[in-house]
Amino acid sequence: MSRSRTIAESAKIHPAKPIIALKAHNVLQVYNFDTKNMLNEVELLHEVVFWKWVNEETIMMVTEKSAHYWAVFRDRSELEFICPRLPRLKSTEIVNCAVDEHYRWFTITGLLDHGKESLIEGVTQVYSAVHGVSQCIEAHTTTFVTHKFTGNIHESVVLCAASRLLESLNGRVHTIEFASAVLGSSLTRFSTSDLKFSTSTTRPHKASDGIKMSDKQNMDFPVCLQADASHGVLYIVTKYGRLYLAEMESATVLAQIQICFSISFCSALDSLSYLTVISKASQVLRISIDWLLLIKHVRNVLNRPDLATRLQNCRGMENVDLLHSLNIGD
Repeated sequence: MSRSRTIAESAKIHPAKPIIALKAHNVLQVYNFDTKNMLNEVELLHEVVFWKWVNEETIMMVTEKSAHYWAVFRDRSELEFICPRLPRLKSTEIVNCAVDEHYRWFTITGLLDHGKESLIEGVTQVYSAVHGVSQCIEAHTTTFVTHKFTGNIHESVVLCAASRLLESLNGRVHTIEFASAVLGSSLTRFSTSDLKFSTSTTRPHKASDGIKMSDKQNMDFPVCLQADASHGVLYIVTKYGRLYLAEMESATVLAQIQICFSISFCSALDSLSYLTVISKASQVLRISIDWLLLIKHVRNVLNRPDLATRLQNCRGMENVDLLHSLNIGD
């Protein structure tokens, strides 16, 4: 057993194993909790401004100039260069990065504060490793998911994005389907719909700092986005605690609810489709969906039988006993 004293600025726990990654300036080290041994180490030329585990094998990191990923558990692994940062990200605070499971598409997301009375602008750089091309889109949060669209033979890589439009009470949720990983990477389908940030239907409420939520939600924007391919839905969480549920293929917003009245900043989706959200008020919220009730709502209230049928046919519904439930057409 080897022991060493390490001074770190930040730490990231592995998504599934007793492993921790530590960062000090431009150096990253990975340790096993149980053995206390260092598993791997890497050094960059420039200081890392943002980094995260993007899956169980890989850490993605962003410096002032570029983005890289590191296959942590590969022997003698070297940093893989992804792309340079575009100039539009120069003045932003980097808050997220993402990669699809085939390492063909990457995103880097930054936030830009225009002043005290202005909305926070979200800028996301999207990079195609196949074509070696980057472009920026307006998005506050993004994620990738692999999903089999209705009528497709193969699964597709899907870029999901959510944003708040500047000087507007509306935002947008987008799903961009790239062609199947088997067939290539050309764009095949794009869907978008509005996110309504108006608080006209929200009862008056003062948050812990005494400011009315109706005032805060005028400045609200999406901060977390989780994709549930097994049920074909997206979870969009905003800074001030509002949750939107959208259908993946059409990007249609199915429902929304205020889940807390303080700042939300982190979320995770587990294998059972439970959403966990953490707020600044030290709340840990675990949220589950009544899928049968949702399908009835979509069919009868939203009057979208096409979406209801698509939700009902998702593979995640296989564990729901429809035969012993109320008829969803009632």
